[in-house]
Amino acid sequence: MKQLAFMIETQLARRHEMQTQLWEYNAVIAVATLLCISVTSIHAERNPTMSRNTKNWFHRITAAVSICAIAACAGGSLDGSPLPPIYNTIATVIEFSVAPFIAIFLCGAYDMDKSLRVALGVAICNSVFQICAAPFGLVFRVLPDGSYTRGDFFLVYIAVLIASILFALASALMFSRRFRRRDAATLAIIVMLVSIGCIARWINPNLKTTYICVSLAMLLFYLHNASLVEQSMFKQIDEQIKHYLFTQQRMMTGLAEIIEARDESTGQHVVRTANYVRILAQAAQKSNYHSDILTDDYIDMMVQCAFLHDVGKIAVPDTILNKPGTLTDDEFEIIKTHTTQGGRIIESVMGEI
Repeated sequence: MKQLAFMIETQLARRHEMQTQLWEYNAVIAVATLLCISVTSIHAERNPTMSRNTKNWFHRITAAVSICAIAACAGGSLDGSPLPPIYNTIATVIEFSVAPFIAIFLCGAYDMDKSLRVALGVAICNSVFQICAAPFGLVFRVLPDGSYTRGDFFLVYIAVLIASILFALASALMFSRRFRRRDAATLAIIVMLVSIGCIARWINPNLKTTYICVSLAMLLFYLHNASLVEQSMFKQIDEQIKHYLFTQQRMMTGLAEIIEARDESTGQHVVRTANYVRILAQAAQKSNYHSDILTDDYIDMMVQCAFLHDVGKIAVPDTILNKPGTLTDDEFEIIKTHTTQGGRIIESVMGEI
């Protein structure tokens, strides 16, 4: 009897130790998962390139992964526990009901609104099915001793989960194509992470690494989304700058043509002067004079400015500007003021640009 009592006591002590280790293991898994998704959520909230709608979707993803990770770790810790099986059942139902929403919420972050409604409908039907099937043990069973086993309809949950993951990947590909870029390497790593987490869990239900892999995949999804959006924004900014520079050049050229139209004696003087400036500047550039300043962009700017060198003539009366005879001393002094008048006009119009 003493030997039997000792064996029972030893077995109970070992079981208690294993249960403690399981709680510690699941706690570490849950904390690591929550830390990863929290970093993603905080960074998304502070990202100025993301719309409020996209940020809200990432917050929903964070909430869904958090719920699933806590439920999975709680259910794993309750396996073989002396507590009533209902606690393990509730934790598993919560995980199986919420898990497909993670991938679908990722699609929402990619603005796939039309397809999203159908996917959400499927995920909601899965949640209703999980809740209704739990009392009958159709998807999973929690035995009286607290252990977990899979039911006859477990593959239904797996099918819904795989479909939601494939839907998320398809959305990522469509989103990438929208910006004329397909980051195959990133998507391959995401697929690998999710596959490793899910396959490991399916092979051994005690391995609770699924949501660490999912949280890492979510982080990569976020980086993929952010890089595509930033790339699009930079492209738009570059196009706007080019359009602004083109508009500025046309305005300067048009203003110079208006001034030259008033002066009947010059005859393409402004255009020739701009060409001379380009020729001289390029020659100086080739001879390494002021090579640190005479870049191609700087020469283009000099040529544009050359179109405005006579803009001050707009302040000179037509009677003096187009006088056929010799100018008097007073008239010549007025003509000479076109340089200072031009400087004043340019400073007034472009001084703050």
